[in-house]
Amino acid sequence: MSRLCAVPFGSLVVLTLAIALPATVRADDTDKKEEAAKSALPSYELAADATLEETLKFVQDLKDFVPNNQAEALQHRAKGRAALMGAIGRVVELSEKEGKTNAPIYLEAKREMLRGDVANAEGVEKARAALLRAADFLAAREKIATDDSRMAVFCGYYYLRTNDDSQEGQDAFAAMVAALRKSDDPAVLEDVERVEGLARRAVLIGKTVDVKGTKLDGAAFDLASLKGKVVLVDFWATWCGPCLREHPNIEANYKKFHDKGFEVVGISLDRNRAQLEAHVKKSETPWIILHEEGGKSDAARHYGVFGIPSMFLLDKEGRVVSTTARGPALGRELAALLGEPEEAAGAEEKSTESN
Repeated sequence: MSRLCAVPFGSLVVLTLAIALPATVRADDTDKKEEAAKSALPSYELAADATLEETLKFVQDLKDFVPNNQAEALQHRAKGRAALMGAIGRVVELSEKEGKTNAPIYLEAKREMLRGDVANAEGVEKARAALLRAADFLAAREKIATDDSRMAVFCGYYYLRTNDDSQEGQDAFAAMVAALRKSDDPAVLEDVERVEGLARRAVLIGKTVDVKGTKLDGAAFDLASLKGKVVLVDFWATWCGPCLREHPNIEANYKKFHDKGFEVVGISLDRNRAQLEAHVKKSETPWIILHEEGGKSDAARHYGVFGIPSMFLLDKEGRVVSTTARGPALGRELAALLGEPEEAAGAEEKSTESN
């Protein structure tokens, strides 16, 4: 999966039993022998007969470990994730055996296990089964908490990786939404909208999208005004490294295909408008940029955009033909929709003549 930046909302960026392991090393990475000696890697093997308390301590030790150097960090990430997920499964198993299914630690572990099941599933069928298990868990809850609805958003987001646009996939999303709608908590209902957005995005290919907003000069914008052109809708932000690394590729294709009818609409999710304006001015971005106060975007919410960069490539009729048009794929898609740019066609003609 391509590297993405998470778009923060609420407290979703905070996971419970830490599916995410430390990605950084100690600030004082001096390689002192005495410091390295203190930093023995934690155990990654949980005893088969470990008690609930011992399992929780095992999890905490994995979470608390801070690598001293990059080698330790890589080893910890490689071994720690599987160890964590195994321990979380053990917490669930022991809690259920001891009848502690209403205990906060059980609920925390169960949500984490369900998230991991969807995120790590191999293939559409297994991922869909994991999503349905998450829906069943939510349906069985007497009262839906925000931790439950955030788990649902996480599961839906990772399910998108399967590219499942089947009715069965939509039914799995619908089951999760139905379970969440038992709540009247405004925060949970916001997450319901997010899950619905993810379901909408899963079947976006071949459909038109509705994008309205405000350009940086204050003028209103409606995507419908570009009908007849091939359009790349780019969700991005100046704080997103992968977004900025993709922009030279977008700009190169913009220069090649703009005269043939290619347009770009960038939807900035920056909260800091001044930072956005400074970046656009410095980079001399030539395409349309939309921005709303606080970096909010109705389109991002409606179509379940929680990781950026995210792109929708639209044909001349405004239908989505790709949601993965990044890197070399963008040029190939544009050539298929608009024909080769003149310079490329000219070079091909010269090559033919010389032969």
